Amino acid sequence: MVNVAINLTKGFDIPSYHNLETKLVKCVNGWEYDHSQYTSTVATSFDWVCDKEHYSSLLLSTYMIGNTVGTFLLSILADKVLGRRLVFYLSLVIHVVFTIAVTLVSTFPLHLALRFLAGIAFQSYYLMPYIICEYDL
Repeated sequence: MVNVAINLTKGFDIPSYHNLETKLVKCVNGWEYDHSQYTSTVATSFDWVCDKEHYSSLLLSTYMIGNTVGTFLLSILADKVLGRRLVFYLSLVIHVVFTIAVTLVSTFPLHLALRFLAGIAFQSYYLMPYIICEYDL
């Protein structure tokens, strides 16, 4: 058995960055990408680095917001209006159409809007087959 004593009263030596003035700037000399694992990604194709590095996390957040909105809207449509099977097929079509459309756009605002619309349908087509098999048979 090993006895370890840790003194937590001293605190941690974490450098303070409060006084630094940092500002994101455009990449002056460009950016060199590591292509050892991937030849191309969305971030490398559109140069989402330096002052645009937040684009990837913004896309994921927007997709998840769409997922949340779709969970509420499509579940109401499935249970009260259209039926579960129809909403499953509808959400599958919505997700496929908008995911394919995302690959064809070159502007960030349109990419963001299409990711939101694709996110609306994800949770419904992912869980709806389980719900149909569990409760509708």
